[in-house]
Amino acid sequence: MRFVDKDVAHFLNGANSVRDGKLVSLSIQDGKTESERHITLIFHVPRGTEGDVYNLQLGGDLQFDYAFSSEYVWSQIEMVKCLWTDDSVFYLSLDPWDERERFISQDDNDWFRSKSTTLNVSHSSKE
Repeated sequence: MRFVDKDVAHFLNGANSVRDGKLVSLSIQDGKTESERHITLIFHVPRGTEGDVYNLQLGGDLQFDYAFSSEYVWSQIEMVKCLWTDDSVFYLSLDPWDERERFISQDDNDWFRSKSTTLNVSHSSKE
């Protein structure tokens, strides 16, 4: 199943959220042009009704602030804030101050912003 832009934010806020899933891969592709730059996040979502592998690709005017520390179980996601803003920006925080907020907060952590996003949801080959 494939979702684009606003539909990604809507899907990730529903029952199939990456909340309580795990981030299993984070890769950043840099390039000379904006079209060559993207961030890919892959999540394992054991209870996802449409599949358990969520491949999220962010592109276009990328910004992010993601902290990694091997001291903590960094991959477990306990809260998520996912928005499509009025100025057509995708926003995802994997450690929001308050996941019920429907706006971008300066207190959110581990966040990503992009002008375009694509989400592919599939079943792992383990099933």
